[in-house]
Amino acid sequence: MAIADHSVPPVRREGVGIGIDPPAWLSANLDPSKACMENAVRMVSARLSDLLSTGHRAPIAARQHAQLDWSTYGFTLAAIGYQRAVIIDARQWQNPWQGIEHTMTVWNQVFGGQPI
Repeated sequence: MAIADHSVPPVRREGVGIGIDPPAWLSANLDPSKACMENAVRMVSARLSDLLSTGHRAPIAARQHAQLDWSTYGFTLAAIGYQRAVIIDARQWQNPWQGIEHTMTVWNQVFGGQPI
């Protein structure tokens, strides 16, 4: 079992992997895709949600004020060979079940139904 630290920037600790939470990186004005590239070797967790300009979390591609370039994020995960689960993070979503379905549909249209 892997333990992931999702802090921004990541803290390197023996026995603890790195998790990327896109809204956390975006709220710090940092690029989550770049974070994946820079931490590929230690990355054990990838969350999937967006950050609106209002500061609230949301499903990917849900609104015009979304900040995550989710397709680049997904292609970056593929490029670094990330093969663990991509975790849909529905915290703060107004309608989590609808948002999860939307996120899965959008993600699977590009990434061919790969497990998320």
